[in-house]
Order: sequence, then C-alpha cells, then structure tokens
Amino acid sequence: MGITKIKCRSRRLSVWQMGLAGLFVFSGNAWAGADCPEDTPTRIWVHVDGMKNDKGTITASLYDDNARNFLKKGRRIAKERESASTGAVMVCMPAPGPGMYAVALYHDENANRKFDRNWYGLPKEGHAFSNNAKGRLGPPSHKAAAFTVDGAEAEIHVRMRY
Repeated sequence: MGITKIKCRSRRLSVWQMGLAGLFVFSGNAWAGADCPEDTPTRIWVHVDGMKNDKGTITASLYDDNARNFLKKGRRIAKERESASTGAVMVCMPAPGPGMYAVALYHDENANRKFDRNWYGLPKEGHAFSNNAKGRLGPPSHKAAAFTVDGAEAEIHVRMRY
C-alpha cells in the first residue's frame, strides 16, 4: 500500500505531509470552537471545561445587566453553539460593548436544542454559569453570575456541572 500523492502547484506532497502542515497552519487555536465575527464590538471568550463526554453541543446564552432579563425566554442578547468536547471548549459571545453581563450554558448531549429536565424539573444535562455561580434550589441569581467587561475583549472560565 503506497502513500497517496496529491499534486499541488507542480509540487507533489503526500497526504501525511499535508496533514502535518495543517497542524502548524491551524494550530493557532488549541481550543475547540471559538469563531467570532470580526466586526463584533466586544468579544467575550468563554472557556468551558468539565464535560463528561463529546456528544452534542454546548449552548451559551448571554444576558445584559438587567436582572429581570436573566434566564427569561427571548431576553438573551446572544446565543452561540459549539460542538461538545471532552477537552476544553471555547465559545465566543458577541456583545454590544463594554458593560455588565451574565452567561448561562448547557451541554445539549442529545442535540435536541433544549435544556432537558427530569419530571421533578431538575437538570438532566450539564449546565454552568459565569463566575461558576451556583443557585440554591434553582438557578443562581443574576448578581451571582454577573461580571463586568471593560474593553473590547474579556475572558471567563466556567466548569460544567452535571
């Protein structure tokens, strides 16, 4: 069995050599995900770790500084989805500018685009909030999850809980 050759601008490269070159060309971002439009005024990079498997997607929702909007249907200002990974996943949340924000995430393991709950109403899928905020007998408050963005970019780290 020979190595497949691909002709590329009059130079022949093996598939193995092209793959190795691809590692160097595309290795600038070791995180899964992370695609943000260039014209985004403010970018919030959310590093997510602690996934128990690589099934489905990670869905992240961004909320503004109004506590009454937090976790309310139709009140988020941005929503992004990235493929799940057992390694770290990075999600870029486009924001309208500096300010106070809160992020809620869930691991949609079955990719049905819903945050599944059991018959008690407890989460069946992994979830996380900015500041790794925890709630008592429910989700955390906006105040517990809120963080301030001062410039054009911010970075937060969250750990998925199951």
